[in-house]
Amino acid sequence: MAPIIQNNEINLSELENSNELNIVFSNKQLLYKNKICISDDRDVSVIILDYAKQETEFDLVVELGKNSSFNMRVACAQVSDKAKNYNIEVIHKGDNATSFISTNGYNASNSKLYFRPVATILNGVKKSTTRVEGRIINSNDEAKSTILPVLNIADNDVIQASHGAALGSIDQNELFYLMTRGLSKKEAESLLIASYFKPVLNKFSSSNQEEFEKILF
Repeated sequence: MAPIIQNNEINLSELENSNELNIVFSNKQLLYKNKICISDDRDVSVIILDYAKQETEFDLVVELGKNSSFNMRVACAQVSDKAKNYNIEVIHKGDNATSFISTNGYNASNSKLYFRPVATILNGVKKSTTRVEGRIINSNDEAKSTILPVLNIADNDVIQASHGAALGSIDQNELFYLMTRGLSKKEAESLLIASYFKPVLNKFSSSNQEEFEKILF
């Protein structure tokens, strides 16, 4: 199992000894800015679970070497009046590198939830593959949510480069389907939101999962 870092005591030097790192923000303010370099022929995965009722300012730049890969997933529950901002950029500096950034949030507040995943492929860097994406479910019309996936492509020899964003409320067709199967509206909403975060939650302890779901519901 990947190492789990609790309560914003982030030390990405952990990646020197492990290719996987899971991070939990549960009860403290997070002001974080850093850059990490992934050497040639390495595969690195980072997962963040954020359910703190505190401010989050997370800025990370990742530089990718030749034949390396970087996979990052963020699951964030915004339930307070404190802003949460995620700026994550991966820079392809070596050939044949692969990156994937997925930012996922649920905004049940009137405050800010901001995702900006960025992929940059430098001129002269060949055979890159990248995907940056974000999705936020708003529980009310007052939520201040933004998703801004960005691709900066300076070389034409790219295998694949794509981005995507989805912002809005729970899918009403899915909600209606579950309600026709006997679930109440609240039960159906809870099930859909839980399934949305499940791929990330499964990487964490049962206590972290229970705390996260308690925040949501």
